[in-house]
Amino acid sequence: MTLPAGILLILFDKHESWLDREAHWGRLLQISQGTLLPVPNPDGKGSFGGFNHEGVFENFNNTAINSPFVYLPGILGHGHVKLASLSTLLVCACLIAFAISLSKGFAPAFLGISMLPMNFLSICYPTADAMTNAFSLLFIGFTLYVLQSTDPITNRQSLTLIVLSIFLGLIKITCAPLILLVWLLPHHAKNINAKKPILVCCLATFATLLSTATWMHITAHIPGSAAVTLDEYAEGKRLIFAHPLQMVKSLFITLVQPLDINWDGYNLGRNIQLFTGNGPVLPASVTVPILFASTILILKGCATNLHIDWSGRLIAIAILILFFAATGAGIMASWGSRSLGRYIDGIQSRYYFPIYPILIMLIPRVKMEFSNRKYGAYFISGLLIWGYASLLLAHCLSFA
Repeated sequence: MTLPAGILLILFDKHESWLDREAHWGRLLQISQGTLLPVPNPDGKGSFGGFNHEGVFENFNNTAINSPFVYLPGILGHGHVKLASLSTLLVCACLIAFAISLSKGFAPAFLGISMLPMNFLSICYPTADAMTNAFSLLFIGFTLYVLQSTDPITNRQSLTLIVLSIFLGLIKITCAPLILLVWLLPHHAKNINAKKPILVCCLATFATLLSTATWMHITAHIPGSAAVTLDEYAEGKRLIFAHPLQMVKSLFITLVQPLDINWDGYNLGRNIQLFTGNGPVLPASVTVPILFASTILILKGCATNLHIDWSGRLIAIAILILFFAATGAGIMASWGSRSLGRYIDGIQSRYYFPIYPILIMLIPRVKMEFSNRKYGAYFISGLLIWGYASLLLAHCLSFA
């Protein structure tokens, strides 16, 4: 359903959900033309970007430091917006479908997560989010595939995991903590007392850290956003390390603060993207059926026989904490840490999609089934079809 619905959305969307369109599209075109790094603004103010077809310089905002890997599907569109959107949809949908297949017992849960409109709308446009979401699911799905295998890890699986780990370091830097997931391998029953899984974990972790550090070194002269100069960006990072408790305070406030106490002062719309992407705020008649279907599928995916002990749960919790902390610190530094100790403005719910599969690993095993499996399948399919259809109507119709 994703491919035909996505094609219709790309062709007829009247309420676009393509966030930071100019910055993402400019960065993609720049990479497709062979320029892997953005260029400095001639005005000397310290921002980075590129020149459009009219020779006018455009700042790339927070896309300037994105690696070419996250734009690879869109580059296949050869500079045409619609073709780039279609190629992004096709590549990312296939990667996600492969991830669902690899996840084995977790497949229903992966399906439920991937059907959220936030993901569907993200892969319909050539952005860094599209590849970040799809590849995160693929990496986690493959790791769970190895964990659920009845045999010890093979050489082919080891090599694949290491290669995936290299690319994990080339999507958004906040996803680097996902590499900790591989450390579940030595704790699995079939691998206890085996040296090979520990070696694979070390190599995979090193691969992610190396690729992340390499790209960070290459882009060290580029500020995290166009809102600050390189000096302000460096000062923002220094302030975070100098006042770690203030950063922790900001993270806590951001986690629980009501979003409507300052007349939408903190981008309320950006925090309800679970069902909206970055497009129109959808009514309950659209969102609730999708929520029902996703919840049922996620719970069914928790019936897997994979046993995750306390150490595995601690690893999952560590990933969640590190991901949230890295996301908050990254945004804080990108704005020069001007709000250190207060709410982190700019946080968006779409940033957290890569860790949703980690969350399901913390859910106790649930055994759930329909009394009539055929009717249950029809029911879930009907909810998803309604969700896709109503989402398309919301985006493709003009409203007075």
